[in-house]
Amino acid sequence: MRFLRQASLPILSLLLGACANLSLTPAISTATPTSPAIPPTQAPGTPSQEPMRLDVWLPPVFSPLAETGSGRLLATRLRTFEGTNPSMSVEVRIRDEQGPGGLLETLSSASLAAPAALPDVIALNPSALNTAALKGLVVSLNGLMPLPASPDWYDYAAAAAMVDEGYFGLPFASDAEAFAVRTSSYAATPRNWADLQLGSGPFAFPAADLTASFTMAQYLALGGELTNSDGLPSIAPKPLQDILAFYVQARTAGVLPMRIQEEETTQEIWADFEAGLIAGAHSPISHFLQTDIPGSTLVPIPTRDGQGIALTQTWTWAIVTRDPSRQAAASQLIAWLSAPEFLGPWTQRLGLLPPTRESLDQWPDEQWRAIATRISLVGYPRPSDEILSIVGPVMQAAVEAVLSGMSSPAEAAREAAASLAAP
Repeated sequence: MRFLRQASLPILSLLLGACANLSLTPAISTATPTSPAIPPTQAPGTPSQEPMRLDVWLPPVFSPLAETGSGRLLATRLRTFEGTNPSMSVEVRIRDEQGPGGLLETLSSASLAAPAALPDVIALNPSALNTAALKGLVVSLNGLMPLPASPDWYDYAAAAAMVDEGYFGLPFASDAEAFAVRTSSYAATPRNWADLQLGSGPFAFPAADLTASFTMAQYLALGGELTNSDGLPSIAPKPLQDILAFYVQARTAGVLPMRIQEEETTQEIWADFEAGLIAGAHSPISHFLQTDIPGSTLVPIPTRDGQGIALTQTWTWAIVTRDPSRQAAASQLIAWLSAPEFLGPWTQRLGLLPPTRESLDQWPDEQWRAIATRISLVGYPRPSDEILSIVGPVMQAAVEAVLSGMSSPAEAAREAAASLAAP
């Protein structure tokens, strides 16, 4: 398969010579070999034409070499693209999502030290897309791809395409923070705070999480703003006070265990859920869809008004090349990878949400499709890493103060708001 060829020596030499500290992962070539293609007969003196090679950078979770259902689906889709477009080939390079050798860091370094080694297409998470767009590392998709819009596109996904009102990413998959429940522990699927307090077992969220993602979701569901009129991070005390008061009520009712004060991640909460220690768990949809726990289901995070919310983090395709002909080819590739008949089954295998209703309709499992639809309808983009790094620890400290009995909900909320308002 052409898209899995070993990196060419000239390119590697260019990279190493241009920047000795640039960490680049070579292309992987461990795919099952296929029969060699028979070259077409050429007229004497006719020069052979090499296919245009499109370089694509992906994080490991989307690797077409992974021995998983999603990996095999993507490998087949890329191979079919090459067969349908013999004038093009695709080469995939796998890079870490974050870190010195990660997607964004390598993209930024290569743009300065080895621009010839830049990819044509790259998969980026929301934070990386925002940075890449602001630094001019990716190109606008205006005029290259149709702008994502309702009614087919879910609102949270369409929002992920934009950076400062510019169209820079084509969304293709989202994780969502939702709520896993054991159905036997609740008279009805919990939708609001009262339902959670009436459960026959405890529910849990990672109270030591410095991004305070569960509390953040509740705060946003109450209409809380995360920035003030000057665009600076802020917290409105009233909605935070209401959330903290709910936590106190749940603790008093015996449905919010003490140990959540020590748990920092949804992985820890999920382990408790798998072990049968809790009836409800703050959980990404990927945890649930990749694990079969009988008698359980996934719902939006229960909120005071019962509407529910699910914080989403959306991956997008972005185009790096500035060559118009390569941009056209790259657009053709990501459109091919966005076709509902592929995107639907691929995202289900990944345990992630597709960005459009038409793609979700292609999920082969009816039960999972119904679950994903409920969550997609209340999806809300996760706040930026910058906001989370500033507001998250303040919210988490307020939660800790209330759960430990050191402050009342009103006191903790006032202190949180004041700490961000201080110059």
